[in-house]
Order: sequence, then C-alpha cells, then structure tokens
Amino acid sequence: MTEGKCHICGNHGPLTKEHVPPKKAFNECPMLNFGVDPTATKAAGELRFGMKSRTQGHYRPTLCRECNNRTGAKYGQEYVQFAKCVAECRIPPGDFGAVSFDGRPAAVAKQALACLCSTSGPGFSEQNPLVRKLILSRDYRCKPPDVSLYFYKRVLPGGHHTGVAGGLDLQSGSTRVITETSQWPIGWVLSWSDNPIPRLTNVTHWLEMEYKQTGARGLTVHCLWTCTGLPLDYRTPDEVIRDAAVSAERH
Repeated sequence: MTEGKCHICGNHGPLTKEHVPPKKAFNECPMLNFGVDPTATKAAGELRFGMKSRTQGHYRPTLCRECNNRTGAKYGQEYVQFAKCVAECRIPPGDFGAVSFDGRPAAVAKQALACLCSTSGPGFSEQNPLVRKLILSRDYRCKPPDVSLYFYKRVLPGGHHTGVAGGLDLQSGSTRVITETSQWPIGWVLSWSDNPIPRLTNVTHWLEMEYKQTGARGLTVHCLWTCTGLPLDYRTPDEVIRDAAVSAERH
C-alpha cells in the first residue's frame, strides 16, 4: 500500500485508492491514463510521460482510509445522483440546457471539493484550510473568500485533471488561478476569483447551504468540449485544428 500525506486531512500514513469521481458516477469502466511517469522521469532527469491501463475507472492513492470512508458515506451517493441527472440531460455539444436536482446540493459540492483535493496535490488542502474544513465537517458551511466553484457537462467520454494551474479564458482573454477536474459527464473548476467564467455554472452558493437542504431547480449548464485537456480550454475540435494551423504558419 502506498504511504504519503492524505490530500484532505494532511495526516501521513497508508493511502487508499480514491475513485475520482465516485465509482458509481460513471467511473467504473476500463480506461487509459496518460501522464508523467515518476520512475522514468527520475531515471532520466527530465520529464517522461507514459500510459497506464485502469480496469475499474480512474483512481489515485490520495486519501487515508478515514477520509475516503467519510466522504463516500456522507457525500458519495448524492454526487452519484447528481451525475445521473447531468448525464440524462440531453444537450447538443456547445449548447446549453437546464438541469434539475432533487437531492442535497451541499453534499454534491463537498464531494466535488474532495475530488479537486485528490487531483491537486498533497499540499492543496493545507493551503486552503476552509476547503479542508468544508469537506471534513458535514454541517460546516461558508463561502471561502475569493473562491468560486463551477461545473459544466463534458461532451467527450473520459476525463482530465489539471491540478492548480494558470488558466486563460480564450473567450474573454482573462487569466486566473484554477484547478479543474472532469470525468464524464461533469467537469468541476475551482477558481481563486469572484469574476465569472463564461459558460460555466457557478454553484459556490451550494457551499453555504445546510447539509440536509434539498433541491436545485433549473440550473443552466453548458455542454463543452475538452479536446486538449488544458485548463479552461473548451474549444471545439474545429477550433483546435484551426488554431494549430495558424500557429504553424506563424512559426
């Protein structure tokens, strides 16, 4: 079993396999994971990439057993139900539609934060103590200063995870610090800014709701492309090809 720092509580010890998102939220199919190969990178002294096959969805050894069990028991089922609502909402690529959810939005938002912690490095929750507190306490509610939580529906199957990164919104030209994680059908973005991100649905207020409060009706959600895996890059395939051709001509 892998040992290290739990990405939520920060304690050092054995780490369990955390499915990101929960396994029953369409995260149980075989897949290929592409990313940095730590062993090859260490041997070469420079970045080396590789692929790993997963037979039971995307997971990472990021959480201690207590945090894994806590988030799964308190928030997992609500997240699964929300994912099913988003999946069943038929929205053409690039378009938008309405999603309604009869469950507990606060539980969904807290599970989303847990997923973002798992994909953002072991120091993430330590540097964002209110995020940690929101996850660890079922009943704690607040809006962390200058932090906003968004979601969207993915067009493509599979997922991507950026970690904490600088994001450039290609529509507005604005930059911001964000962390993004997605697995069909939902993508999540945590932004260290109160400035809205075009086409993403802001659900920060879910973090201020009581845990047992139910219902989120008529949420406007966009169905976005994630062709490149870059943060905040929702260009269509044609736009990616066009921009690549323009870049090639310039160089």
